[in-house]
Amino acid sequence: MMNFETLFNNEFYDFFQWFGNTVVMTGLTLILKFFIITITAYGFAKMKFPGRDAIFLVLLAGLMIPSDIMIMPRYIIFKNLGILNTMWSLILPAAVDVYFVFLLRQAFVAVPEALSEAARIDGCSHFTIYRFVRRPLDQGTGQGRIPAAGLLHRGLYRPPPLWLAPRADGRRLCPSGRLRGGPERAVPPSGSFQRVRTYRLNFYDTDPVARGGFEAVQPPQRYGDMEALNAFIARMNGDGFLCCYNHPYWSLQNCTDYQGLQGVFAMEIYNHGCELDGLYGYAPQAYDEMLRAGQKLFCVATDDNHDVYAPGDPRCDSFGGFTMFKLEKLTYASVIEAMKKGDFYASNGPEIQELSIRDGALCVRCSPVEKIYVVTSGRRCLMQLAAPGQTLTEASFPLSGDEGYVRVDCRDGQGRHACSNAYWLDG
Repeated sequence: MMNFETLFNNEFYDFFQWFGNTVVMTGLTLILKFFIITITAYGFAKMKFPGRDAIFLVLLAGLMIPSDIMIMPRYIIFKNLGILNTMWSLILPAAVDVYFVFLLRQAFVAVPEALSEAARIDGCSHFTIYRFVRRPLDQGTGQGRIPAAGLLHRGLYRPPPLWLAPRADGRRLCPSGRLRGGPERAVPPSGSFQRVRTYRLNFYDTDPVARGGFEAVQPPQRYGDMEALNAFIARMNGDGFLCCYNHPYWSLQNCTDYQGLQGVFAMEIYNHGCELDGLYGYAPQAYDEMLRAGQKLFCVATDDNHDVYAPGDPRCDSFGGFTMFKLEKLTYASVIEAMKKGDFYASNGPEIQELSIRDGALCVRCSPVEKIYVVTSGRRCLMQLAAPGQTLTEASFPLSGDEGYVRVDCRDGQGRHACSNAYWLDG
């Protein structure tokens, strides 16, 4: 019963919209299918015109073509007609069915020709004969199967992912036949996940012992609906969960996708699995874009390991990224408290051993590195660079007070980074 309650009461679902779409599309499909198939079958059975039998044989030959081969040609045709992402891309393929044309033609041929001749003597046209003589006589044969064929088509979900270009935001067909949402798509027409844009969020339970377990809640499935996504994050925050935004580059996202996120305590500045996957695991620009959009959040580094390859293999995705916490004791509660306060830094190699402001200067002490940068809210960075063959273990940077925020990035000789959280100088 809980599933039914969720279906009808959840703000992220619109069952009645979906049901209405089905009723409209199925109804139009049956009407068009009934008219097109019956009148086509009558034409092949009782009307004489040049090439009639040859055309009919070509149609029958089409039954031997696998339906999968026709998916891409239909997609191209629908694109040229401008009916992608509309109900018509589902209705039109179902409105023409060669098999039922053949079935009805054979039924019409079996009806005595004398009935048609008698109607013509009375002055009836072909359409009148079709409507009042032939079609009524065949209601119990082929025509009775057409509704079943139309309903069967409602269950064929393989082509729609191409013709409707579904999005990760769950946009649905409206009664007008157009998809809800803006023109931008999260999923390519091919439906391949290779280019699907996604939001990847981690939620950390701040007090699992007191909670005594919980039921996982699904986020909204409407890509681009930032209001719904932020409402979901706010709901999880209210339930005692910290939200972290993950690997924007791997997720194929840009600043328009994440600059409006709210309620996020941190973002993933480094993901080792993504770094191995495509050299896009390090995301300092995304972190700065979020900060410059006014989001005051921290940054973390992770392995995101799947352990497909054993340790020692250069493709192993374990032990590549980590988040170092400042703790008095290693307990779950103390880690959560440090996460809330920002008492940690992200790294895939170097260590930040001290970070403080003394006498108006930002003082940094770290493991041996080649470069120490202080990134600010503007384009001006503070830096100290080691001479060739040398390393740095500390640096001091006088602050002017107009930096907005500061964050430290230490890079060693192997190109690995240690990144501090951003600290806002204006409080």
